[in-house]
Amino acid sequence: MRALLLILWLLIFPLFSATCAVADDLAALKFENFLLSNELQLAKAGKMYIILDLPASVVLFKAGGVEIKRLAIEHSRQEGLASTPSLRKLTAKKAINQPKRKQVVIASEEELRAAPAPAPGTDGLVALELSDMPEIYQLELDDGLLLSVKAPPSGDFKTKVSRYWQDTIDNVKYWYQATLRKMHGGAASPQIVLNLSGPDARQFYWSFDEGMPFLVKN
Repeated sequence: MRALLLILWLLIFPLFSATCAVADDLAALKFENFLLSNELQLAKAGKMYIILDLPASVVLFKAGGVEIKRLAIEHSRQEGLASTPSLRKLTAKKAINQPKRKQVVIASEEELRAAPAPAPGTDGLVALELSDMPEIYQLELDDGLLLSVKAPPSGDFKTKVSRYWQDTIDNVKYWYQATLRKMHGGAASPQIVLNLSGPDARQFYWSFDEGMPFLVKN
């Protein structure tokens, strides 16, 4: 009997594996077709767009079908993300240390005369730099998808403890909100957690503007 079951398994398993492989290939082809058709439209419009390639662990900035910049993903985690591809757009950025320009104080004529002239090639205003961008933040997409971007904790012991404490609060908050939605018959909001290096996390925040097209390869 065991020999018969073994023979049947050896006969069925290749068919099962082949069916799964065909399904995976069809899903991959479906996404590639979706990606190419959307890239064609975006390329015609001349807009920059972002592709989050989770299997390859990279974030790609592209324009006109040409890769401009890529950021390496050190680790990623997803919750409730549908495999169906869709074109999303950024609606909001949220960070505890939101970068802000310094408030411009309107000086009197006498103060303006006494003030030193701005350096050549500048207008005297202090612009935000890449180093001013946060390393921990959340990005909200128009379909409810939430991107939580985090860089490894750096600095002294107090800074690292504060960071781990904030991570714990964020995870508990998401779990609590997801539990409430399920209790009321709703689905939990999809979330992707991305761990990037400090410079790449700041670059992602700096370059990802509201309204920019966003594709996820899952």
